[in-house]
Amino acid sequence: MNLTSNLKNNGNMKTKIFTFFIALMTSFEIVSADTVIQVEKVYFRLNENDMTANVTYRNYQSYYQLYNTGWNIDSVNIPSSVEYNSQVYSVTGIGEHAFEDCTNLSYVSIPLSVTNIGYNAFTNCLSLSTIEIPENVISVHLTAFVGCSSLTSVIWNAKNCADYSLYTYASDSIYPFPS
Repeated sequence: MNLTSNLKNNGNMKTKIFTFFIALMTSFEIVSADTVIQVEKVYFRLNENDMTANVTYRNYQSYYQLYNTGWNIDSVNIPSSVEYNSQVYSVTGIGEHAFEDCTNLSYVSIPLSVTNIGYNAFTNCLSLSTIEIPENVISVHLTAFVGCSSLTSVIWNAKNCADYSLYTYASDSIYPFPS
């Protein structure tokens, strides 16, 4: 084999590898990262696959940083839907860490469209004294209200949610709801 045919074969091999790589990449479905938007005071993570939105946290920089650092909100009315790029997303959940460390948060209005309240959703909301769980909620994570030392009233309207225990760390006790 001479140098010319050797170079030609190497070129063909590179072309074949490149073509294989392109074919392999196009066989995978490209999934875009969830989009996070802000509507008034609240942040939402949009799911474009099922056109839903979950309330999400403002920021998170590292394990040692607090969620929502510097987010000084005292009241929130969560809408039942949000619009982004002319598309309407139904708000179906309050996600993990959504309002964690919002120490001044004293009032939250949760719409009927919400079906779940996630892990540490309201952790360390020190000013939150009352929360109303809407009738459509089917899941509330055990640690949703950890550190809510002022929480004295939970209005339980959920009809299809199993009995739930609320653990706040405040008294190191578990409170059963809806009883």
